[in-house]
Amino acid sequence: MAVGFVRVCGVENVNHAYGHAAGNLVLKELVQVMNDIVPPGGLVARLGGQEFVVLLPHTAPQEGEGVLKEIRNRVRRYTLDLGKHGTITGMGAGVGVAAYPCDGESPADIVWAAQDRVIADMPVGSLT
Repeated sequence: MAVGFVRVCGVENVNHAYGHAAGNLVLKELVQVMNDIVPPGGLVARLGGQEFVVLLPHTAPQEGEGVLKEIRNRVRRYTLDLGKHGTITGMGAGVGVAAYPCDGESPADIVWAAQDRVIADMPVGSLT
């Protein structure tokens, strides 16, 4: 079983520029992006703030890495057209993958292991 961790970057910029309602909309849409990528039987759950766990119960860790990298790539390509108010682009995501039981016995241990593997090249997002 693979467990992924996703940290979305750039939402704080959206919150500051357009308000928390816009930031919430971005998060909701990005969850849909993640759900579209996750294979059947998988689950995306918000841990809090801009952090999500992705449960992949029928996915080997190597395949899980591919799923999480695709999530990262799709988040980076995300845009939201706000009409005359501009366009939100340049969101980022750091992702990491861990496996049960290799990386821990408890859910917390596995999520911590996935967090430790978050890829560090997370753009901070931009508003145009």
